[in-house]
Amino acid sequence: MFVDKLRQNSVVILEVEENVNICLERTKNKDFSKIPYPTYSESLEDTIRRLDIEFRNNCIEKNFMNTVLQHYKVNSNDDINELPLDQFEITIKLVDSFENIYDCLFAFGSLGRREVKKYSDVDLFLKTANNVSIVEDQIKNIFPESEIIIQRNQIDVYINNHLLEINLIQDLKDAQLFYKKSEIKNVSNTILLGN
Repeated sequence: MFVDKLRQNSVVILEVEENVNICLERTKNKDFSKIPYPTYSESLEDTIRRLDIEFRNNCIEKNFMNTVLQHYKVNSNDDINELPLDQFEITIKLVDSFENIYDCLFAFGSLGRREVKKYSDVDLFLKTANNVSIVEDQIKNIFPESEIIIQRNQIDVYINNHLLEINLIQDLKDAQLFYKKSEIKNVSNTILLGN
């Protein structure tokens, strides 16, 4: 029921990979009595073993299907500060704010290809009949600490050392050239709002 309520391409998943035996060993040294886990007939050890099997059988892809904006597999030695989590946070915050206002927002560039890196910018197309100043005011409300530069129908938003480029279009054909040059392999991965 939880997953059914999620919007398309709205979740970033960090899957922490660890050897199941190490996880089982760690449980021996921890006191779980103060953690309000629900009571189940399955033991913690059996739960860890079952989840290990489920994760190895791609339960995330199966369960979250088209809701995943990005899925990272990391281990306890990885530095998650190297991941572009800020870009995803900015994107999801914008989409959440635009959800009841606009009906077509989609990504291109590295986000559209699912190749975002720590220093990547976020490139988006917003289909709207609104003029740039209306959208700019909405963005200022969403990101009040940002710096905004307008270049014709493009709004460049600088947020915490990251660049968000929102290109306003009135017709999907206006995005065709940029979208094609982005070498998008899966169109449904780029849709943040709309169909």
